[in-house]
Amino acid sequence: MDTLYFPVIEYSGNAPDMGAFESSYPSKIFSHSEFPSGFSLAQNYPNPFNPVTIIQYQIPYPVIERLEIFNMVGQKIEDLINEQQDAGHYEIEWNATGYSSGIYFYRLQVNDPADGGAKDFTAVRRCIFVK
Repeated sequence: MDTLYFPVIEYSGNAPDMGAFESSYPSKIFSHSEFPSGFSLAQNYPNPFNPVTIIQYQIPYPVIERLEIFNMVGQKIEDLINEQQDAGHYEIEWNATGYSSGIYFYRLQVNDPADGGAKDFTAVRRCIFVK
């Protein structure tokens, strides 16, 4: 039986090992919270609000997305986002100063042109504006 003996002081970076990575450079370990695992549209806060609210959402990879506001009748009243964004957690502020009190809906719609629509995502939430 062959045995290799290396004193502990000589081992770091000089001895054969089992393929483990040795480096003096710092490395960062990313938590799962930094990389969204899927699409998500959160409930706005505060809700009810007057006149400003925050809408949060997350996307797991770069896609073209639209975040729109609708009134009770279903008419689109405002586009908050209509562009491609990178993966991540986002929040946007909606200022409803120019609108009347009532119930509104916001919709996140994601189109992924790379897969022909197989991974498209749509979510709708309700918010209440009280003056």
